[in-house]
Amino acid sequence: MISIRYKNLAPGMHAEAETAAAGVVVYLLPGLTPDQRKAALRRLRQEGSRGCGPHLPAAQLTAALAADRLRTGVQSTTGAVRHHPVRTLVPAVLAGGLLAAFVFASMYARVDSASPGPAPGGAASWTVPVSPADQGSSSRVPGRPPAPRAAPRQDPARGSSRGAATTRALPTRP
Repeated sequence: MISIRYKNLAPGMHAEAETAAAGVVVYLLPGLTPDQRKAALRRLRQEGSRGCGPHLPAAQLTAALAADRLRTGVQSTTGAVRHHPVRTLVPAVLAGGLLAAFVFASMYARVDSASPGPAPGGAASWTVPVSPADQGSSSRVPGRPPAPRAAPRQDPARGSSRGAATTRALPTRP
């Protein structure tokens, strides 16, 4: 396991790696620029691959650097809160509000309506089914409900067709 620590090193040295009981410890000079830090870590990995120092696998080194970044961020936040808690109140409230807005926006709700709502502008509009022959015409007719469909005619000798409505006259009383 690799861990990252900071200490003052010999002049001209930006980083060094040592084998310890818990794994490999990488010591970095505090206050390095990102380019200097990157170059120092690259030099340590090259030395380790050539046998001049402990071996530093890329995945373990990346995990150690991520843990170091997290630890440094927590230390900075703790120092800011220790300095003055009110300075951190506004960002904390903002972060909490954004989190609440995200949770609220990701909730699922389904609203069913029994009747069609009004069209924009206040006029009622209805959706009328379009037959294949009327493909070129508009399917929305503002202001009027859909026209009823005419029942298909049937021949009494052939019986009722599938899907067609059967109509019979009701007997009347004298």
